[in-house]
Amino acid sequence: MKVTIAHLFHDLLNLYGESGNVLALENALKQQNIDVEVKRLSLDNNSWNLDNVDIIYIGAGTEENQILALNKLKEYLNDFQQHILNNKYLLTTGNSIELFGKSIKDNDKEIETLGLFDYTTERAEKRFVSECIFKYEEIDARILGFENHQGITHEIQSPLFTVQKGFGTKVNSKIEGIKQNNFYGTYLIGPLLVRNPKFLEKICKELILSKDINFEFVPFDFKLEQTAHDKFLNKYNKD
Repeated sequence: MKVTIAHLFHDLLNLYGESGNVLALENALKQQNIDVEVKRLSLDNNSWNLDNVDIIYIGAGTEENQILALNKLKEYLNDFQQHILNNKYLLTTGNSIELFGKSIKDNDKEIETLGLFDYTTERAEKRFVSECIFKYEEIDARILGFENHQGITHEIQSPLFTVQKGFGTKVNSKIEGIKQNNFYGTYLIGPLLVRNPKFLEKICKELILSKDINFEFVPFDFKLEQTAHDKFLNKYNKD
């Protein structure tokens, strides 16, 4: 089996070492003896071919780089629509989640985004900065991460996480992120898949089973990652 990952804007949207999410996913797939191809695509690639891509990843960046990325993404709107409708996987972390809603409001300026989902974003006067603990109901796992963003999202219909510590999609919200079809979006950075091995394992298994329902897994080796996760969780819960 071969899995193809498209890492979009690897050079432009890579605050806080978000490329670590792709490295973690690649390592997890290789533990299952799967051939992995990573396509690293950005502004300097004249044309993107996303036809045979199994999962797309986009990370966090500055607000200026976010808009540069948006202009490029608009050229491939139909590709993203088909990718999501075909239940292929797409993971966004940090402020790249904002690009897939209807708009971003920045003071008196409103920026039209991809419009693939109904939520909207506005940029607050202050930034939301915090270590976070969220809960992911599907595997009853605590999700660790870090938030540093200015965006507040409204009208999220199918949230990804529930908030235990940190900020949600807006002030005093108990929900965070979006999960629709196989689109996963969250403001969490850290990197997400490195700090949360159970979540990584779930994404990896789902991705593989979408290609071969009869795939026989070998045990994943995430002992070091799980130890780090548990130690941080225990310490942060005491503070």
